Amino acid sequence: MALSPFVLHVARLRRQSGARTQELLEGPFDPEEILAPKGEGESGIAPGTPATVKATLHSFEGGVMVAVTVDVPWVGCCRRCGVPIKGELHAFMKERYCEPGVGYSDPDDDESFRIEDDTLDLTPMLIEAVALELPMAPLCRPDCAGLCPHCGVDKNTESCSCEAPIDPRWASLSGLGTSSEAEGEPVE
Repeated sequence: MALSPFVLHVARLRRQSGARTQELLEGPFDPEEILAPKGEGESGIAPGTPATVKATLHSFEGGVMVAVTVDVPWVGCCRRCGVPIKGELHAFMKERYCEPGVGYSDPDDDESFRIEDDTLDLTPMLIEAVALELPMAPLCRPDCAGLCPHCGVDKNTESCSCEAPIDPRWASLSGLGTSSEAEGEPVE
């Protein structure tokens, strides 16, 4: 397995509490395909998609605070008409990375990530940030008309003459409104 482009060495940064640095990282996002679309109609990040990550690191006693912005393209299907769509996702997240036993006493602590051998693997943090911003029900355009539920025609490109069927539960009410009583004449 190749080394992730989102692994940072922080030994020099951690020598002085309060030190800051910025990093610009680029590379294939999500090599394990955690956010890849799992089926038809799902949004996700296509395998091997390149991502750009801007990271600001700030050291503190026992760890590093990391703020990232990640830009990565996504793919999916319009929830109304089913056409393939794509977009650019911009996500932000800020998290702590701590040494085991210093600010990270519980291995099940989900409030911080681990520093191992003076390196930070930003990949889990980036996946979490992108997962939170990934569109769950995207549209190809805000005014997408969708598909006709009766004949299946794409109403964005064609029109149809389908009429909605009358629900038999309400059919007996269809005669109302045609008598003079429905037109507002007084009833005696």
